[in-house]
Amino acid sequence: MAATVGKTGGFYLGATLITFIDSWNLDVSIGAEEVTAFGDLNVKRVPTLRDWSAGASGTLDRSDARQAALLDQFEDGTITATSVRLATDRGSDYWEGSAIVQGASIGNSVGSKVTVDFTLIASDAISWTEA
Repeated sequence: MAATVGKTGGFYLGATLITFIDSWNLDVSIGAEEVTAFGDLNVKRVPTLRDWSAGASGTLDRSDARQAALLDQFEDGTITATSVRLATDRGSDYWEGSAIVQGASIGNSVGSKVTVDFTLIASDAISWTEA
């Protein structure tokens, strides 16, 4: 297996690339519930539910309809789950799932770009597609 280089990746809403996003992250987890009973000598756990969350950050560009739509959910738009695609190879290899935008952060420093960061949480399963 070859190493994956991040420069060809991207962050998408549906199949549309969001401009000026320069990094994203995906965090996956499986819950565990303790089922230890009287007489057990060790803690016992069973797996419960899969979960995931994601984040994306880059340069603020409200002229990008997708960035604006994500921010609009916090301002006066309809709050809804959306299809998110986290690509490692633009158009070919990606994780995709339905997510709720949970948070956004805008940052501004003199002499630097205005940044935007989005936090998303799962509203359904995530899947991997490889071309």
